[in-house]
Amino acid sequence: MKSYLFDSFDYDYIIEGIIACIIMTIGIGFIFYMIYSLCHAFYRCVTKFEKRITVRKKHLFINHSDYSMTEYHYITDTFNNMYQIKHYRLCCNSEKVWKLLEKRKTYDVKGYGIYSKYPNIVTAEFVE
Repeated sequence: MKSYLFDSFDYDYIIEGIIACIIMTIGIGFIFYMIYSLCHAFYRCVTKFEKRITVRKKHLFINHSDYSMTEYHYITDTFNNMYQIKHYRLCCNSEKVWKLLEKRKTYDVKGYGIYSKYPNIVTAEFVE
């Protein structure tokens, strides 16, 4: 006995529906990423700071997990304010800034993040 239900079914609609769902998912993900990037750029602009600080201590925290190891670099100034040395896309390298900073020396630093737990330092220049 021949089934006419499955013979007349058009699989092109299913494939088109799957492709449409994939394209919509990628599009929505891209839109959310753009919204996040714009909000982060606005946050950086609003909370930007420039300070002259004297480094009192350097702190290195290492977070081990099963598959990776993450290093977090922090410094404390003479007023016991703690700052995180943060890597930011295309504009700075946190390793360079971390190696540049030395104890008991003064630097002009630029960063952002007044509302975060530790303000983020993006660049530092030695002051004589």
